[in-house]
Amino acid sequence: MSVILKTREEAQAYFDGLVEKKEHESIVLYHNQRKAVLEILSQSAKKAGEKFFEKDLTTIEAEKVGTSVFENKLPNWLTGFFEASKEQGCLLYMREFHFASDKVKNDVLNMIINRSVEGSVFPKNTTVVLGVLDVDDISASMNIQNSAVFLKQM
Repeated sequence: MSVILKTREEAQAYFDGLVEKKEHESIVLYHNQRKAVLEILSQSAKKAGEKFFEKDLTTIEAEKVGTSVFENKLPNWLTGFFEASKEQGCLLYMREFHFASDKVKNDVLNMIINRSVEGSVFPKNTTVVLGVLDVDDISASMNIQNSAVFLKQM
């Protein structure tokens, strides 16, 4: 299901509802409003009493989305997210997908599709949002049912 969000208020209401459901969700968010999206998602998490995590995907080295197959443990950048989700719901926002390396993009997409990383399944009380640019047409080829479009009209 794809949702088109035309105003900031619509986007805020949509994400408030998504986070408040307390169901595990993965969503691809096409947008061109970095600052507004960050504010909306952090406010939605705060309203629902959930912890907000944000990750710039360009800061992850190509082999560090997960760890090596031999280690089979959570990568450092996700440890806090998994720990916090044991106690309360969490929202993970991964941004800058367009500018990440191809290896990171591929690993992140697999993580979102499978809702797991290194054998650890994402907790049921988590919402994962992948922020992509409007020119990235990735969800069409993915098994993700939810996507949203929030574009600033020029």
